[in-house]
Amino acid sequence: LFDAGRAAEAIPHLEAAVGAGFRPDTAGFTLVQALAAAGRPAEAAARLERLSLPPRTDAASLLIVGNTALELRRPDLALRFLDRALAQGPDRAALHEKKGLALAMLGRPAEARPEFEAARRLDPASASAALNLAVLEAQDGRLDAARALAREALRLQPDYPQARGLVEALDRAR
Repeated sequence: LFDAGRAAEAIPHLEAAVGAGFRPDTAGFTLVQALAAAGRPAEAAARLERLSLPPRTDAASLLIVGNTALELRRPDLALRFLDRALAQGPDRAALHEKKGLALAMLGRPAEARPEFEAARRLDPASASAALNLAVLEAQDGRLDAARALAREALRLQPDYPQARGLVEALDRAR
């Protein structure tokens, strides 16, 4: 049902599966996704908080769970999964970028900066990593550096509305 786009109908079946202990990691995470898709983000976050993934869960799966936590506006939970993923392989740009986002959302920009820098180093073609660094630079009052990074993001992805918006806002601030 969930895969067919019928998230609300899938919820009771997924709850039954979780309650019966059937594949608690898979059914539990699908339940989180179904609750979020059905417009029940608080319940989804509460379920995500209790989600227990096996120790051998791969980094790609942990990234998906961490990203879901970010979408639910729970950067604290995202860090839990992203840190586990980074322990497996610190050479994935997406993991560093998502961790940087979680830290920035938590009001910890000094810790976010090295994560965004690592993401850029690992994936120089990432427009979003450049833009996230640009935002930090702007927040720190380094407008020239912010402008350069925002323009770089726009060069990398010309149809990036957030980068265009930041470039325009920084140009107006001159």
